[in-house]
Amino acid sequence: MRKIFVAMFLMGITLIGGSAHAQDVYVGTSEVTGRNCYVMTETIYWAHGYECEATLKMVRPSDGNVQRLHYRFVSDIRSNARFENSQGFSGRVTRDYPIEWAMWKFICDYSERHGLRK
Repeated sequence: MRKIFVAMFLMGITLIGGSAHAQDVYVGTSEVTGRNCYVMTETIYWAHGYECEATLKMVRPSDGNVQRLHYRFVSDIRSNARFENSQGFSGRVTRDYPIEWAMWKFICDYSERHGLRK
């Protein structure tokens, strides 16, 4: 019985510790939709090298309605990235696309701090 309790306790600590870093980080308000945009840190995934996936949560301020977009970023160097999202929108990561620019900058910095790159 004691071994079961210890195992459950350790599993609980592991689960709590694993989710403690999950957060939604504000990266701007979309000029197109007017929604507040957040990178969901628990969705950041590096496939290999400079190919990354993440989810953007978009919240409409007037009623709290939430939409999520899945993004894929590919780059050979940090300043020459391209993106594509689940709605088929794609382009080069530049300041012309402020949300994607802020997402990529945050993802790269966050990933370096937390050792997420493979």
